[in-house]
Amino acid sequence: MSWHKVHLDDGLGEYSDIWNQLNDELYKNNPFFDARFVNNLLKIFGTGKEYLFVHSTHEGAVDGLVILKKQKVFTWTLFTSSQTQISPVLVGDVKLLDSLFRQIGGLVYQIDFLSQDPFYTCFDSILPSVNSFYQKHALTLSIEISGDFVQYWSQRKKQLRKNLRRYFKKAKKEYDEIDFKVITQTEKMNEAFARYALLESSGWKGKENTAINVNNKQGEFYSRILTDYSVSQAATIYELYFNDVLVASRLAIHNKNILILLKTTYQEEYSAWAPGRLLLYLVLEYEFNLKRVSSIELYTNATKEQLPWATHFRYIKHVSIFKNYLIFFLYTLLRQVRGIIKGNQTNVKEKNCLNEEQLYDDFLYKSFDELPDSVIQIMNDAEKESFDLSYSWFCNLEKNGIDESCQPFILALKNKISGDVEVVLPLLKIRNKNELRSFSTYYTTRFKPILVDEGKCDGLVYLLSKICRKYAVLNIYPILHEKDVFKITVSALKNSGWISFYEFFYGNWYYSVNTNSFDDYYKSLPSILRNTIERKKKKFFFDQRNRIDLIMNGEKIFDAINDFNKVYLESWKTPEPFVDFIPGLITLLANQNELRLCIARFHGQPIGAQIWIVKNRKAFIYKLAYDEKYASFSVGTLLTEHMMRYVIEVDRVSEVDYLIGDEKYKQDWMDSRRELWKIKAYNTHTVLGLVFIVKEKVKSMVKRCVYAK
Repeated sequence: MSWHKVHLDDGLGEYSDIWNQLNDELYKNNPFFDARFVNNLLKIFGTGKEYLFVHSTHEGAVDGLVILKKQKVFTWTLFTSSQTQISPVLVGDVKLLDSLFRQIGGLVYQIDFLSQDPFYTCFDSILPSVNSFYQKHALTLSIEISGDFVQYWSQRKKQLRKNLRRYFKKAKKEYDEIDFKVITQTEKMNEAFARYALLESSGWKGKENTAINVNNKQGEFYSRILTDYSVSQAATIYELYFNDVLVASRLAIHNKNILILLKTTYQEEYSAWAPGRLLLYLVLEYEFNLKRVSSIELYTNATKEQLPWATHFRYIKHVSIFKNYLIFFLYTLLRQVRGIIKGNQTNVKEKNCLNEEQLYDDFLYKSFDELPDSVIQIMNDAEKESFDLSYSWFCNLEKNGIDESCQPFILALKNKISGDVEVVLPLLKIRNKNELRSFSTYYTTRFKPILVDEGKCDGLVYLLSKICRKYAVLNIYPILHEKDVFKITVSALKNSGWISFYEFFYGNWYYSVNTNSFDDYYKSLPSILRNTIERKKKKFFFDQRNRIDLIMNGEKIFDAINDFNKVYLESWKTPEPFVDFIPGLITLLANQNELRLCIARFHGQPIGAQIWIVKNRKAFIYKLAYDEKYASFSVGTLLTEHMMRYVIEVDRVSEVDYLIGDEKYKQDWMDSRRELWKIKAYNTHTVLGLVFIVKEKVKSMVKRCVYAK
């Protein structure tokens, strides 16, 4: 697989068809990325220095197209222009972009991918490598065409609805006729566009020579686009008239999925009637009734006044990737220093973007008992991945599993437009230290920031940037390294003012169950293990007074807790640091019908015990212990065999998870391994943060020297 470079003399040329094919495959034929749009951009606004980089598979199939040009001595950038609010990167696998440096060649240390829409880019929330960075460029809005217009409008803010009623009432009082026109025919498109250009030129843009004119490059571009798209019935011009006077106009292109509002203008002498807003209202009403698309994209840098119209918002971002970590590190450090000099503590709030405080409400809770139902629901949804992400787990951990040196520090983020909670970040504040860590302890097997949509990390960036204003250290662990949420968390830390490092924490063995027959699974076990099981079962059950009990709920729970504690005290294991945590967990699991507590008894006395948790068709082997005086029975092996049979044949689980550790005996029972890592993040605005950064860099250099030897 490799990239090759093609100089673009006159548009995409022979690559136009494959360009459209990739656009359709990757982004459902986004109108901004259509070859017609790109070709016109290149022909009218191109400089002749643009190159098409083509990536091909081993079989010769094209799976990546990017248009780049040299920007500075050491920097190349994505081709774009002010006529498009987003720019195409037609690549399915974001990791391919790292290899662009080799094809460009020379002293190139940075590639900027400008104007990336998270809905239509390979970057999404996950950057291609650790040597990447993004900054917010603009806040864009979209309106989902779902249900009818009356329903949509009733959900808008009261003030917006009141204002529009007043504007319509005022216009109808002053003018006999208010006419809304929709132009889609090719033969009428040029005349309608000429009216638009004349209207825009009559306002402030005309005075500043920035308006569209039929005789300038902007006019030529939009005229071509509207004509080309109208041939396939994919262009529309909307007009609003007061008594035969054109007072507002909008240009749009669309496909079967989205409609993009390209440009808008209005007659400034009629501004008291807000003709632009009246026209937008009529456009939305028309499109809701027509239902030819599923969403309308405004593609603007939104103002506070525009927010109430939207059902969704997102940031358009500029993404930069760097040739190696050293260059990225220096770039990040310089941004931090520049931010300090300019008084911008987080160095993330771009001046031209709407302030995040107008988009989000954030809340800090100092106990899980304080959480509202909306936050609890998000946490309970997260437990589908692991039992220790649930609300009830954290409640027991807070009550019975943390010491006085830690204080709950639970953050939640609500979207102001939708009113929905988007992020929950359970943390612990270390008393008398300028430090936070994930709400994880000795008892935790898995942690992650809880995101409703893991494709969006803007909310997480905002929360982390607020923390960065006050704290020097943030540790997050244990987090699954293979999951997207790890990369999202690293990316969010990077773009919220932290410098992060990460390291292996522990291995995790698991078994993906693909059968309902324990016998089938049993045959796959190592022969040595099977022989051990058969021998030890004969030895243990030779005496009929010996047995294995399974407790799941009911009145026996209290006795089962005592039996487990008795076994644990007689085992080789270190005493529990918090004696009430396990009893609290057993009781909680029993009440939720998720407990599988298996106890081996010798002459009625407990000599081995294992706590299994069954939740969402997953079985987790959480705690195990046996009395060392009875080691000859291999009680742990017998209990594991007994429980594997039960969860496969009775609970019908899809996965068995041995949780923490790479011990050899776990590998005998399981067939797959994954890793959990620790993320350590430091604030460069604090002395303590800088000290830790230097310490981490020195440690990294020492490791490299040791491995080199």
